[in-house]
Amino acid sequence: MKQIRHPAWILIFILAIIVVFTGYANKPGTPPADNNTSQPPVSPKPAANKEKATLYFSDDQAMYLTPEIREISYQGNNLPLAIVEELVRGPAVKEHSPTLPKTTRVLSLEVQNGTAYVNLSKDFERDYPGGTTGEAMALGSIVKSLTELKNIYAIQFLIEGKKVEVLAKGHAEISRPLERSIALGTLEQSKENLEKAQKKADAGQLEWRLDPLETARKEGPLHGLYVNGEYKLISKEEKGTYSGTGEALVRHTYKGSTYDIKLIQPVKSGKGGIWAINSIMPFGTQEEAITGFLENRFLQPNFGGKVFSAYEILGKKNYDARIVLYIWAYCQEYVKESGKLQEKTGVSLPLALTLYVQDENHNQVIDYRQPEDGKGYTPSIKRIFPSDIQDKITARQGKVSELEQKARLKAENYFK
Repeated sequence: MKQIRHPAWILIFILAIIVVFTGYANKPGTPPADNNTSQPPVSPKPAANKEKATLYFSDDQAMYLTPEIREISYQGNNLPLAIVEELVRGPAVKEHSPTLPKTTRVLSLEVQNGTAYVNLSKDFERDYPGGTTGEAMALGSIVKSLTELKNIYAIQFLIEGKKVEVLAKGHAEISRPLERSIALGTLEQSKENLEKAQKKADAGQLEWRLDPLETARKEGPLHGLYVNGEYKLISKEEKGTYSGTGEALVRHTYKGSTYDIKLIQPVKSGKGGIWAINSIMPFGTQEEAITGFLENRFLQPNFGGKVFSAYEILGKKNYDARIVLYIWAYCQEYVKESGKLQEKTGVSLPLALTLYVQDENHNQVIDYRQPEDGKGYTPSIKRIFPSDIQDKITARQGKVSELEQKARLKAENYFK
């Protein structure tokens, strides 16, 4: 069959017509035709998320930071930022007092590996009340409010994007991240205040004071425990051997840590007697305390997996109810993908851990120090670790295969 050929000018003419009509249909300012009418319109402003958050404000005596639960709105994953902005707005409960000046602006807030970097404007440093109490309430309200979130353990404060050693009018050293402070050990409580509380209970007020579990939930956060997490009544006696009054034990668990809360009836025993927290102790062996710290606090999973760890103790120092343990730690995040165990985020390095030790069943890591990266590594090793431990660290570097095997075995057993 003979092929028909068209002159080139005809093809150019047809192409020009197509271009003209296509350009007209999509000229600037004219939206393209959309024949799919089932698609909903896309809002330029995404819908806000709503969530209940725990905010801490000062009580009317400036003695305690007390929790206030409030539903707040936030965009994307900016819940921590929204929490600090709510603190700036102030309390909704009349018995609470504000802790941050109204002029405070949150310039940015980022969370990295369990630490929230809170960048505040210079207005905060200029206008906060100052003094030991004012500083403690201001910084503490942010620390306690943000660490109620599962993924935040510490707060690094920045002023206009920079670390500062000490705030103007302040005393606390804030160049390092600040963690939640929990009052471990026996608590001192005012006899006068307890007697007043008993009178109120006798008058039908403070009903929660008559229940040891509710008392632990209400009073625990005043002493550093969390609003979130589980509170469980373990035991209750009408006359305990320790105090001779009613005694109860409540166990609180959150974010990989467990605490034993011992309560007594300080004014009168039995039905009608109020309960008060007598002591707070971390619950767990030394092994459980270190493992819980490494796998929940020290390394955060970045790929939705779970962290497993192994460590070797290089040495220790004893200080009354504290000990410093020098360890080499190996931490690794594992995920299971397509039926196979995969390694993700990981770290291997020496650490100096400070542990609170009551007895063999009550231990907790309360502080830690780690070497710096890069050029600061060697100087920081010399600064943090005693000379005999430094030698062990030098010999240990690059030799972690047995620790790696232990961590992987734990992961394999978990993902079976």
